Amino acid sequence: MFDLFGKELIEELENQGVIFAPIYHSDEEFPEDNQENYAQKLESAIEAGELAWELIYDKNRAIITQSGNVVEKSEGFPDSLFERIMSVVSEDTKQ
Repeated sequence: MFDLFGKELIEELENQGVIFAPIYHSDEEFPEDNQENYAQKLESAIEAGELAWELIYDKNRAIITQSGNVVEKSEGFPDSLFERIMSVVSEDTKQ
């Protein structure tokens, strides 16, 4: 988390009430238990995924992967807050 957002931004966001939750994100769907080739599909989904961070602010959320890709952003997530986050994330992923 510190690698992506930096300690200063994390403290700033926590002071504003943002909650950070680690999640695992994959662009591939995780298979249902009874699907054919379950083990292969599960392995493929896991390999395609990565650590992501769900940021929750006043019942709104944004999901950003460890590589800095935005997976989701609620319509109600404040744009100014999101822009601040992405300015730091963009800098950190360039390094």
